[in-house]
Amino acid sequence: MNNNETEILNPIRGTTEISWETFEYEHKPVSNDWYWAVGLIAIIASATSFYYNNVVFGAFSLMAGITMIMFKIKGPSHVRVRLTPRGVIIKNTIYPYGRIESFWIYEADGEITQINELSIKSDRAFLPQIIIPLGDVDVELVKDYLSRYIQEEYHEKAMSDIISEYIGF
Repeated sequence: MNNNETEILNPIRGTTEISWETFEYEHKPVSNDWYWAVGLIAIIASATSFYYNNVVFGAFSLMAGITMIMFKIKGPSHVRVRLTPRGVIIKNTIYPYGRIESFWIYEADGEITQINELSIKSDRAFLPQIIIPLGDVDVELVKDYLSRYIQEEYHEKAMSDIISEYIGF
């Protein structure tokens, strides 16, 4: 199965599961200038912090720059996503429908959203919004399936998601 293929089990008795493989996030290629800019910003921020005796922020700036560069070099890994009657399963983590408040599908607009993405809002206190790339999965099929279990409600994109998309993540 390729990384965006939809698999529907038991189509005769109705769709019992939708599954697909996709990347963790949309990979956006960047130029060498991006790496230089991130490295330079990290070095300047940490040098300034060390100069003003703020060692913690200086170390944080260096680690953040190195982490961003390493994540960009590594790229996203493949994940298997399954929509089942029990909940949404991403890799080996299940998000039961009882703990999911709502869902929304961001359709590709070519500006902010380059690909179709499923947004799930859970009741978790930390990182309650989960964004899942849909790839080539039929958007209407996903909407119809999830509407059986949870309500569809518009989700505002988190500022951290907007910033990460803007800087190339």
